[in-house]
This record gives sequence, C-alpha cells and structure tokens, in this order.
Amino acid sequence: MTDFTPALAATGIYAALNMLVLLWLATVTGQLRGRHKVSIGDGGVPHLTRIMRGHANAVENMPMFFVVLLVGSLMGMPLIMVHVLG
Repeated sequence: MTDFTPALAATGIYAALNMLVLLWLATVTGQLRGRHKVSIGDGGVPHLTRIMRGHANAVENMPMFFVVLLVGSLMGMPLIMVHVLG
C-alpha cells in the first residue's frame, strides 16, 4: 500500500468535503425547482436564479482549484498551505 504525504491526504479530505457541498447544492436546487415547478431554466424565480448561480459557480471553479491543489501537494507544498487553501 502506498503511503500518502499529509498534504496529499488533506487534499483528499478537502475534495471530499467540497463534494458534499456540491451534493447539498444539487439537492437544494432540485428541491427549489420542485417547489416552484420549474424544470428548465429559472422560471423567473429570483431565489432559484441565485441558487443556480451558486451551484454553477461551484461546478465551474472547484475542479480547477483541486487540480492545482493536487499538483501543489504532489510537488511538496507545505501542509499548512493545503489547510489554508482547502
């Protein structure tokens, strides 16, 4: 079995925690869509527009952030920096 550096292990933990955030955003978006009976777009519902934008921002930014965090961890970034950025 491969031993992981503490920075790499912390990166994995933060990736998993952020995945939980994405699951929560997807659930809230789905619930709000159901409540307002909107299947496509935002239906002109301001609250749904904000939730969808937050979900989209997370989906757009999290993958590249974790690629960079992973590369940094593999290159020997200090553990404290992983915690600061995570």
